[in-house]
Order: sequence, then structure tokens, then C-alpha cells
Amino acid sequence: MKRLFIAKDNLKILVQNLKKTCDEFIAPKKEFLDDIIFGDTRDSNSELLEYHGNSVISPRAFLLPQTEVLFEIKSAKDCQFQPIEDKKERIFYGVRACDIKALVMMRKFFLDDFRDEFYQRKIERSIFIALTCVKPCSQVCFCYEIGAGPGAQEGFDLQLTPIDRGYLVEVGSKKGGSIIKKHKKLFVQARPLQEKEAQAILKDFSQNKKRIDYKKLAKIMKEDKVKQEIWDDIGLR
Repeated sequence: MKRLFIAKDNLKILVQNLKKTCDEFIAPKKEFLDDIIFGDTRDSNSELLEYHGNSVISPRAFLLPQTEVLFEIKSAKDCQFQPIEDKKERIFYGVRACDIKALVMMRKFFLDDFRDEFYQRKIERSIFIALTCVKPCSQVCFCYEIGAGPGAQEGFDLQLTPIDRGYLVEVGSKKGGSIIKKHKKLFVQARPLQEKEAQAILKDFSQNKKRIDYKKLAKIMKEDKVKQEIWDDIGLR
């Protein structure tokens, strides 16, 4: 399927239409001190359709929260347990390629050898709309090196690449194709110049990235020379 184009105004319409079809619309939004987090913006309309960098809180938290009620006890005497299942229909918008990559890895963990049925049903009830990075989020990001940026390679239903006056749209699944079909008046076929513009953005992204010396990195970790403050910072995330 050829890539499509959606104008910025039409994307706003699409987002409002999609909100009517889900229980939660998980999207990036500004929080305290202008931190960007993912949260439910279905009723607040506080989502950022486009933003730079990545979020403080990953959208993965909605699929694998730190705490979750799994069942309730109806009768301890008779050992009656009532399962509690999360049946919310969710749409994740603006997910960066690195988080999409993480979700792909999580699916392998939860759904390959041992199949977690609760997690599987969460995924089945979710739609993922990825947003390509047009420039590195920091000088030390390494997403391009591991196939996790600037755009997602798999694991998304729709992917948007920001270009002049709108977004280039890539369909990644049947769910994504269904969205296009239901809202086809909002999309047009992408023109060759728009395709070239997107390619130029991605090429510029890759050229500006520093290469990682993996052998040196492995040596530092093997010799336990990673500074303690680095581990402390990771532990606080």
C-alpha cells in the first residue's frame, strides 16, 4: 500500500473521531515544569499532536502498570475468587519508535513461550499510532543504532512522519487499514515530493548521529567501570 498524506487540520479531526471509539486516548501531554508524559486525554483535549524528544512516563505503563488489581475475594471461607480484567479499549497516539520497539520486545516476553492471556487481550484492545522523530532527542540517544528510530519498523498500526503542512502516513496493520478506510476523506495519496521530504528528514537524522563503539562499551561494563551515579539515575526513572 502506498503511503498517504494527512493535513494538520485533518489530523485534528481524525483524533477527535478516534476518541469517540475508545475508553482511553493515551497521548503525550505537558505536565509540571513542561515535562512530557503520556496520559489519558480523551476528555481533556490536552494531547500534543507533535512534540520534540521523548516522554518522562512511557506509554508502556498503561499496559504493564506497577500495580494492578487482578481479582477480588468473594468468600475467603469458600475460596471464591472473582477475576478482574481490564477491558478498556485504548488508542495510543504519538508513540516514539523506541517505545514501539520496547512494546515489540514485551510482546515476545509475554506472548511467545508463555502466553499471558490478560496481556494479550490488552494488546488486542489497543491501537498504536507511532510518531517519527525528525531529529534526535538528545546527543546521546542511540535508537538509530539498534533499529529503534527515527521511525518504527514494526509493531505499529499507523505511523506519522511530520513533513510540511501535515504528515506522511504509513499503514502497519489491518487495524491501521481499517482506520484509513473509515476516515478515507481525511487522507490523500502522498505525492513524490512529500515522499522525498520524509526521506530527507530521516537521512539527515542518521547522518547526525554518533556511532557507538560497542566493543569499548562492553569492556567498560565487563570491568565494572560504569559510574555509580549513572546507575542511580537509571534507578530513579
